[in-house]
Amino acid sequence: MGEQGYNPLSGTTTEAAVTSLSQSGADEFIVGIGGTPCPQTLTFIPDTWDVDPFISVTCAGNLAMSIAGEAGVGAIQAQATLDPADPADAEEPAVKEFKEKAAAAGLDEAEIAGGITSVGWGFGSYFGTLLEQTKVVDRAGIMNTAYSLDIPAFGLVRPDIEVKTDGAEDPWGIEGFRIAQRNADGGWDELAPVTNRNGETREIIG
Repeated sequence: MGEQGYNPLSGTTTEAAVTSLSQSGADEFIVGIGGTPCPQTLTFIPDTWDVDPFISVTCAGNLAMSIAGEAGVGAIQAQATLDPADPADAEEPAVKEFKEKAAAAGLDEAEIAGGITSVGWGFGSYFGTLLEQTKVVDRAGIMNTAYSLDIPAFGLVRPDIEVKTDGAEDPWGIEGFRIAQRNADGGWDELAPVTNRNGETREIIG
């Protein structure tokens, strides 16, 4: 077991940290950073280290994974959303709607599949859902709605995920995800199906 820090302002890479961790004897590797350094980190994993890295949601987008290249194959994530770049999700109605409307708005294929515009789509879909659920549309009304949700998945949230909140006791709307592993075709293979953990986040974070 080992742990290594990384300061993105240092002007260095995570290569030395990965090399050190690979010598620790650990059989799991949690890449707890985001941005460009995350996919770059995957390229530093030596062939002698037999490990499947766990990556964050911000690292799992198609654009980020393109930086990792073949080194990204085998990476594991907790996935709460459909992936417009994943062939396995292509026939999902929510993905089709996103692609059609994104193309109509002038986005090209790379922008649609990159994993950045889909995040904006998600926030927009969430806000639109809040407006639809709010009787009196003002700041207080919208916030009260956000803290008392019990609705189906919206936007590109995976359809098996429940969206529920319960005031200050459980303000986290999305507490479900599946475990998925990056494959060589640019998609994700399901390792474990969606599990909804509504109301468990507070206990987990302490």
